[in-house]
Parts: sequence; C-alpha cells; structure tokens
Amino acid sequence: MNKLILSVAALALMTGAATADTVRMGTEGAYPPYNFIDDNGEVAGFEREVGDELCARAELTCEWVTNEWDTIIRTSCRATTTPSSRACRSPTSVTK
Repeated sequence: MNKLILSVAALALMTGAATADTVRMGTEGAYPPYNFIDDNGEVAGFEREVGDELCARAELTCEWVTNEWDTIIRTSCRATTTPSSRACRSPTSVTK
C-alpha cells in the first residue's frame, strides 16, 4: 500500500512539473543542515542537494526561492513556487 501511495505521489509531482517551464522549489532556508542560506546568499543543505539531484534526473530546469515559513503555502499557490499541494485548489486556503 505504501508503494502505491508513493508511486501516485511521484506521478502527480512529475505530471505537474512536466507542464512547467521552470520548477521553482521553495524553502525557508532556516533549518541547517537540511536547508539554510550559505555565505553567498544561496539555498544550501540536504534539501537543496536532493532537489538538485531530482531535477537533474528528471531533466528539469529548477530554481530555488525562499519564503517565510508561515507564507509557504500561500506563496506556492500564487506561483512563487511550483504548486504541489492540494491546498492550492481550495479557495478558502489562500488569503488574498
């Protein structure tokens, strides 16, 4: 059952990404070693490494953006990042 759920989730993400010119990956950048802002002002850490590898394997153009944690869902629904959440489909989930 878990493999089925993971397969469906991966397919959904790949389908959404396939329609985008650039996949924007969002993070807060405040939880080292998972994600943080390095000395050059770029997103770094484990999440960045995994995300970059996924983009390379999927042959996608990806860019990283940072947002405050309390605005990640709202900004992802406004196309700051590539939406991957069902929360974006609910009109009550996005504050305008």
